Amino acid sequence: MRKMTAIVSAIVLTTGAALAIEWGENTENLALGATVTASSDRGTEGESPANITDGNTGTRWQAVGGANTVSPDWVMLDLGEQKSFTDIEIMWEASHMKRYDVYVSVGEIPYSADESTGYNVIDAGWLETAVPVFADCGQDTESGCTDSLTEEDGVEGRYVLVYGKEYNGWAGNYGSSIFEIRIANIEGRHEIASLTVSAAAPVAEGESATVTVGALTAGGSEAGIEEVEDLVLAADRDGLEITAGENPGEFVVTGEKSGDYTLTATGTAGGKTVSGSASFSVIYEWKKENIALGKAIAARYKAETGEEGETAADGPGYSAATDGDRDTYYEYNGQWGGGDAWVVVDLGVLCQIEEVAVAYGDNSGGSFIISFGGEDAGLPAAEDADRVWRTYELDGWTDSGAIARNSNLVTPFEAPAGTMARYVCVHDNDNPNGKPRVAEIYVAGKEYTAPEATEVRVSASVNGLVSGETVTFEATVLDQYGAKMDVDPQEIVYSIDGASAEKEWTAGPKGVYTLGASYDGLESETVELVVAAEGYEWFYPQVYTVRFGDEEIENPTVVGATDAVVRHEWTDDDIAARKALEIDLGGECTLDMITFSWEAACPKSYTVIIEDESGNSSEVAMRLDRGVEGSVTDRLYSHPGAGADRAPVQTAATLGKVRKITVIPEESNNSNGYTNKLFGISLYGSPAEGMITNVVGLVGNDRDETADVYSVSGMLLRRNVSLREALDGLGSGIYVVGGRKIVK
Repeated sequence: MRKMTAIVSAIVLTTGAALAIEWGENTENLALGATVTASSDRGTEGESPANITDGNTGTRWQAVGGANTVSPDWVMLDLGEQKSFTDIEIMWEASHMKRYDVYVSVGEIPYSADESTGYNVIDAGWLETAVPVFADCGQDTESGCTDSLTEEDGVEGRYVLVYGKEYNGWAGNYGSSIFEIRIANIEGRHEIASLTVSAAAPVAEGESATVTVGALTAGGSEAGIEEVEDLVLAADRDGLEITAGENPGEFVVTGEKSGDYTLTATGTAGGKTVSGSASFSVIYEWKKENIALGKAIAARYKAETGEEGETAADGPGYSAATDGDRDTYYEYNGQWGGGDAWVVVDLGVLCQIEEVAVAYGDNSGGSFIISFGGEDAGLPAAEDADRVWRTYELDGWTDSGAIARNSNLVTPFEAPAGTMARYVCVHDNDNPNGKPRVAEIYVAGKEYTAPEATEVRVSASVNGLVSGETVTFEATVLDQYGAKMDVDPQEIVYSIDGASAEKEWTAGPKGVYTLGASYDGLESETVELVVAAEGYEWFYPQVYTVRFGDEEIENPTVVGATDAVVRHEWTDDDIAARKALEIDLGGECTLDMITFSWEAACPKSYTVIIEDESGNSSEVAMRLDRGVEGSVTDRLYSHPGAGADRAPVQTAATLGKVRKITVIPEESNNSNGYTNKLFGISLYGSPAEGMITNVVGLVGNDRDETADVYSVSGMLLRRNVSLREALDGLGSGIYVVGGRKIVK
C-alpha cells in the first residue's frame, strides 16, 4: 500500500520547517550523510546538494534558477549500499516542485552533463523504462511544505531519485530548493504507536465539550481506538471534570475553573504504553456586579487626533474599557515586548475590593500588573506625549505582581483580604505580541464603611491536654472585612462548658470540654478541648517490641533526656528511604492521646499510622513548626480540633483501640548534617487487660533468677540482677522487675 501525506507550513525562502516522521529511539535516518548528485548547483555557499542529507533543517540545496526551461530539476541520493525502507520525507523550501516522481533503484542511475548548459541530465532511455515508486507527488502551494511518502510494504534500493515534472511560481524563477530528505524503515509500521487528542474550542466555566481520542500507527495511519486498552484522558491539573462519552474514544470535558490546560490520553496497545496530548481552555466569565462599569478612566497614552485614548480606527476612547461591551477596547500604544502602558479606573469612593478581572482582545499575550490606590493615591503628572507610571515614586499604591494573560480571555485576580482602593490600575508588564487591547475591566467590591466587630474566634494554645495541665486561651475579633480588630482584651469573656473561665485554665479530669468566647454581645463558635487520662507508662521491653525498618531494636527504653517509651534517631538517608519506627504494644490498648517529643533537629513533617488488633489502620499527617527553637512536642489526641504544643497547625485523629504505632518522617529540616532525634513517645489512656500484674513483694520460688529492674516510668535502673538483690539499696516506691510491678 502506498500513501503520501502533505504537511504544509508557510515559510520564507530561507527558513526551515518541522519534518513529519515521528522518529523513535530505534528509527534511523538512512539518508543521513548520503552522497547527493543534483541537476544543477548554484555554487553559492550554504546551498550545495550535500545540505539535504546533513541532518540540519536549517541548510538547503538550491537549483540554478530557470534550469527547468532546459531540463528538469532533480536530486539523486546514493545510500552507499542497498537498503530496505518504508518512508521518504522531503522538506521543501517555498521554491519547490509542484509535481515530481520518486524512483528507487538497486543499480546506479545513469546521467550525463549537458555540454550546452552545464546541467546534469538523467539518461532518457532509463527514464522510459523505469517505474517510479511514487508518481505525481507534490503540492500546489507557494509556501514551504513537507511531503511524507510511504510504501507500507517496503522497498529496496541504493539510489533514490527525486525527479521534477512541474514547478510552482517560485521554482519557475529561482529553481527548486530542498532543506532535507530523510529516509526511514519504521519498525512496527502497522502497530499503534501514538494517540491523538482532538482540539476543542474554549468553553466557559460550567460548560462542556466533547474531546475525541484517536490512534495512529507508527506509519502515521489511523487505527481503531478500540484496540487501545485502559484508555484514560486526564488534565495536567485540577479544574476540569472528565467523564467517558457514549462512543469509544469520546470524553466529555467540563470546565470548572478558568485557565489553560493540557489534556493527555494514555493507554496500552501491543503491550506498550501510548499517549497523545492537546490543549484545552476554559474561559472565565464575570458573574458578579461590576462596580467599575461606566466609571471614569485615565490612561497613559493620548491619540494623535486629540481624542482620549489610543484605539482601533473605529473604536471609542478610554471609556471602552468600562463600557460593558467586550467588542470595544482601549488599545495600549506601548512598546513591543514591554513598556509602561497603563489605564486607571476611578471608582469615585474608597471601596473594599474583592476581585478584579480584565478581558483582553487580540494580540494580548504576556503579563500585566494590577495596582490599588487609596483616596490620596498620586497619579502621574500629565505630559505632552505621555505619562510614565514610575510605580516606586507614586504614594499610596500597592500592586499584585505579574499576572499572566491570554488573548481573548478574561483573566481574574482575587484581591488580598482587606484591600481598600478608590483607584484600580491595569498596568502593562510584558506584551510580546504587540499592543495589548483592554476590552473590559471588572471590579467586585462594595463601598467601604467604618469597621465594626462581626465575628469572634477562639482557640487554645493546646487542644490535647493532660489533667492538671495549664492552657492559655486566645480570642480574635474580626470586622466585616475579615480584618483583625484591636480591642481591649479585658472585654473578652471566656467560658468552659458555658461557665465563665479565666484566660489561663487548669485542665480538669479526663473528658471533652467546650471552650467559648464572647465580645460585645457576639458569641464565638465553641472549640473542643480534649483532656486525656494521666499517662500510663507501663510498656516495658518484656511487653512491647520496637522495629526500625527491617530490624528489631533491643532494649528500646533508653536512659536519657526523658523517661518516655522510645527514643530514636533518623539520618537524612533514613528519611529519604522512608524508614519507619514501629511500636507493637503487645496488646490492644485504649488511648486518649499520644505525644511525640522531638529535639530541635527534627523533620518538617511526618506520618503517624495507628493500627488496631484487627489490622485496621488510619494515617495522620503531622507537621512541625520550623519557627520553633529547641525541642517540640506534638500531640495526637482522640477528638477533632487543632492544636499542638508550640506547633499551631496539627491534625487530630480518633485513637481509641491501638495495638501498633508507626512513625515515618517525610522531610528533614536540617541542612547541617544533624540527625533527626525523637526523644520519646508518651501514651495516655488505659493498658490492655492483663498487660501488667500488680504484685506486692517478690514472687517465685527461684530467688536467684535474674532480671532487669526499671522504674515505673520505664527508666532502666539495673540490668541482669538476681531477684534476691533486685531492690537492694532502692528507696520505697513502685518498680518493675522481670515484667512484674513491685511495690517496696
